[in-house]
Amino acid sequence: LRFDSEIKPPMYATAGIPEVWIVDANAETIAVHRQPEGARCVLRTITDAGGSVALPWGRDLSVEQILHGPA
Repeated sequence: LRFDSEIKPPMYATAGIPEVWIVDANAETIAVHRQPEGARCVLRTITDAGGSVALPWGRDLSVEQILHGPA
């Protein structure tokens, strides 16, 4: 998790990948890194089990749906 959270986002940002999700199944959180600039992402949000993640095409997915599938 540390490698995924600290090392990968800068690597992906440098490569121009527009969005990176880090899913922590144990903590039931999703960290979303967006808008890469150089070796960092300008936007970073962490959403827990009670929240949802906004998808680029206008739909939201709850953390519950992402971790456990549709109800």
